[in-house]
Amino acid sequence: MPFYDKAGKVIGMGVAKADRSGSADAFAVGGAGTPTTKFKAGEEFTISIKGVGWTQLDNTLAVTYDNSYVGYGCGFNSNGYMVVHLRATGAPGTHIIDLHPILYTQQPSFANTPYGMVPVLSADRDFVGLALGYQVPAFHFAITVTK
Repeated sequence: MPFYDKAGKVIGMGVAKADRSGSADAFAVGGAGTPTTKFKAGEEFTISIKGVGWTQLDNTLAVTYDNSYVGYGCGFNSNGYMVVHLRATGAPGTHIIDLHPILYTQQPSFANTPYGMVPVLSADRDFVGLALGYQVPAFHFAITVTK
């Protein structure tokens, strides 16, 4: 289930089962395996995004699972390729996963940045990088958890 930009270029492979085979092919795509949106409870899966930026404003995306912040993914040291590994949790049924822009502040020079490392839910309207021309996307996924 690839994502495409306006020019038709693949920018991510979306949601997929995790591939823990250790093969060179699996390593090259960050452990992303077969694309699917249906997972057994406890099964590991991945979300992969290409083209994540390299600055404090666009290199990190916050991850929420059913509206709860569970962490973040960063593409700084991977040439803009971000793969987030998660586990399917919760009752059987549909669960929502969102990736929102975040201000990266896990570096000493950014230690006193207000509102750092929390999802900017209104980034399409008031993200700090908008005035500089940044167009940081938010991604929304729905997965189905089965027994």
